[in-house]
Amino acid sequence: MTICNSKPSIAEIKALAEQGDAEAQYKLGYVFFSDESEELAGENAEISMHWFRKAAMQGHPKGMWRVAGSYEGRDDEQAVILYRKSAEAGCSVAQWWLGVKYLNGYGIKQDKQQALHWLQKAAEQNEESACEKLGLLYERGECVEQDWQQSAYWYSKAAHNFGEKLRKYRNGEYPL
Repeated sequence: MTICNSKPSIAEIKALAEQGDAEAQYKLGYVFFSDESEELAGENAEISMHWFRKAAMQGHPKGMWRVAGSYEGRDDEQAVILYRKSAEAGCSVAQWWLGVKYLNGYGIKQDKQQALHWLQKAAEQNEESACEKLGLLYERGECVEQDWQQSAYWYSKAAHNFGEKLRKYRNGEYPL
């Protein structure tokens, strides 16, 4: 019995990345990022960031999000610029991060309406962290009027989305 694997090999991804394919560059960066071998930890981080930067320079939404994270704690304003570009390009995780930045005033002037805007955009894409944050805001009545039904809705959606992500991960379907 032959098993057909339609997923490209790392060598194929690397060849495409070297040819300038932004999606392949992001995927190759992710391969090195997710390699947890102790002896290559520093080297892998450097290599993964190299490929994330290449993808980001071409406007890859998740590439920009990964590069934005590398600025955290060193240059929060630059992180916010990249989170915004990534969020505007549709990256749900960047939308969540940008919402959190606005909510807490990290690297940007605090703006509760902008925080809600970005958190809701991320939640619309089933980003479980954004759903959980909205649940908390409705529970506490922060930025919004306290609403137990909305709180329960968002917490429930967060739990469901997390369960779906876990199921996909266990089945080898987890998206990069």
